[in-house]
Amino acid sequence: MLILGAVVAIFLLVHLITIYRLATFRLLPGNIEPIEHDEVPDEVIHVVEEAITLVKDKGFEFSSFVKREAVIEGHPWGIYGAICFNPVNNTWALVYVEPMKQPGLEWRLLLVSRDDSSNFIVTLSGNAFKDVSYPTGYKVKDAMTLDHAKQLEFHEKRRINPSPENVDVQVALEAMETAYFKGLVDQNIVVPWKNGYRLPVKQSVKLWQNQLEINKRFNKQIKQSDAPSKPEIVRDKQLDSADRQLTEYQSYKSLKEKKASSWLTKTLILLGSVILFSVSFGMSFSLDWLLMLIVVLFIHEAGHLFGMWLFGYRDLKMLFIPFLGAMASGKKERVNSFQEAIILLLGPVPGYVLGIVLLSMDGEGMPKWVAQYAILSLILNALNLLPFNPLDGGKIVSLALFNRLPALQLLLTLMSIFAFGYMGLGWDEHVALIIAVFLVVALPFTWKESQLLRHLIKSDVHKKEANLQRLIELLAKHPVWIKQTPQNRWPLLDSLVYRVQHASSGVITSVVIFTLWIGSIVLPPVLIVSEQQRNLFTAVASEKLFGESDPYPTEDMVEEFENADTSAVKADAALNLSLRLSQKDKELGAYYWEQAHMLLDDGSLTPEHRGDLYMRMNYSCSSYEESCGNRYLFKALDLYERNSIISSNRAVVYLSLVNDESIDEQSRLEYAEAGEQVASKAKHSKNLVFSFNSARSEIYESNQDLENAEQYLSRNI
Repeated sequence: MLILGAVVAIFLLVHLITIYRLATFRLLPGNIEPIEHDEVPDEVIHVVEEAITLVKDKGFEFSSFVKREAVIEGHPWGIYGAICFNPVNNTWALVYVEPMKQPGLEWRLLLVSRDDSSNFIVTLSGNAFKDVSYPTGYKVKDAMTLDHAKQLEFHEKRRINPSPENVDVQVALEAMETAYFKGLVDQNIVVPWKNGYRLPVKQSVKLWQNQLEINKRFNKQIKQSDAPSKPEIVRDKQLDSADRQLTEYQSYKSLKEKKASSWLTKTLILLGSVILFSVSFGMSFSLDWLLMLIVVLFIHEAGHLFGMWLFGYRDLKMLFIPFLGAMASGKKERVNSFQEAIILLLGPVPGYVLGIVLLSMDGEGMPKWVAQYAILSLILNALNLLPFNPLDGGKIVSLALFNRLPALQLLLTLMSIFAFGYMGLGWDEHVALIIAVFLVVALPFTWKESQLLRHLIKSDVHKKEANLQRLIELLAKHPVWIKQTPQNRWPLLDSLVYRVQHASSGVITSVVIFTLWIGSIVLPPVLIVSEQQRNLFTAVASEKLFGESDPYPTEDMVEEFENADTSAVKADAALNLSLRLSQKDKELGAYYWEQAHMLLDDGSLTPEHRGDLYMRMNYSCSSYEESCGNRYLFKALDLYERNSIISSNRAVVYLSLVNDESIDEQSRLEYAEAGEQVASKAKHSKNLVFSFNSARSEIYESNQDLENAEQYLSRNI
């Protein structure tokens, strides 16, 4: 259910953004005007000329090239095309290309003729404004087909009682403009706004619904196409030349570049995505945890955006994704691998370091929420540095190595699916499971990308200046590429251009990137965290991952014992071995237990070190001695007290005695008082004060002394 909810939420987020964009486009009035051949831009002239050739086969004669200024503010044009006339049935045809093309179409067709009542009969392909009232005298219908031959047949069937009179070209252009845009103004389908017009929200939703329906029908038609009988298939073969694909891709990139959002739009989209993100996690987290999560993710993505800004990216934006996290994006024609690695690291590293710093500080007086924030920031950013897709660590590893080894890139994706699937099912981490599902869904794209990238790498295209035309020439011959429709090719090409650029990086760059990545993970805890904290973390992590309290193999521990050059090191090694072997080989463990006892009497050990060893022996003595009780704790405590040693281990000994219910309550309360005083003075032990207060509160509560119980409980609050 959670995965389904995530998919639905992301679907809604994408389409809410689409509806918002539709409702905020400023629509501009205009006219379709005749122009000369040389006024048609290179990126569309081939498409228009091919369209003219096809309608000529249906009895139409070329009349003029035409243009309409942008219908949407910010788009480079509204229409570039040609108008043609069929004298047999008195029908005008407008073939045209517009910036917002329907998926699967290089060009569109608009047909106009008259019936005997002088009504304009208009047939379109993929009309998004269907089911609206057009002006009197117009009968507008949507043929809803990719096949323009069928569109012509559809129009011919509608010409019942056709008018015998010819329609003047200018009248035809005016009728086409009315069907294209002016009719929407006349019928108040669009409303005045900022010296132009806009779609009301209700109409934007309707347009979005129509678009989904159109795409669904068009995709179905594409899949069902019978190659020999489809004009579009013939046209596709003509368009499969590398030169033609290059001009189409350049047109696609040019239009994409001109769709940059304003800062207000970006801000509103960010706020909207935060709200949806909050709703998606609202049932899983309390408000304070949710706010901390948003702050952690915001700082992470802000780090990426800062790196992009630093290296000259444009159109920077941030977006929160329900059930998953957040993402930052920007645009730049070319960026080297080192810069890309810095951008990737600037996301997780600041939050990772901040979490370590906060958790390493003395905890006295630190608000509880600060510690919680530090834990959250440390965990999320540390996980993000793992070498799995789509995490930043996975992207860095790919950047340094897998762009030159496409097969391993695919293997990394499969490993990532397994890793996130294991975390999702084994650790009950729903977000990890959702990521695994999305990686599985994206596998077809990943496989295609891997096949095409391997083909390009074999051609050594990455060893030279990445030439776009050369890339397309190589791709145009590959079966995987040939099978892709235009709307699927260009995202693939975008990704391949990126990967080929970074595949050209040398070995030194790869080594530097790997070093930066490993250093970012290892250096912060080594430089900031105390040895005691590192040992604690290692023990907890190894227990979580491997089910053991010590991550080191027994053989290494024996070698450490035998090679020890001081009694202190040897005693620690002997005790470690006895602890490890207490469950695996008790007889051998007893030998090292005796060795630890012998070394305890060595005069070179400091009283504090001897006390620490006694404290540790208390936790495994039951494996080698009968009825040892708290004997070793008391030995440790005696050494600490006689030598006035203030340490966290002394506080831990007191806490162990406080929690031992076999000891009388008065003694336990005295140990708690003494332990609190030590914990308040010892380094890295302030958090133990909370434990002593909680223990005293429980002791008083068991004796029905609620006043004292509440007193110590209130200290923690």
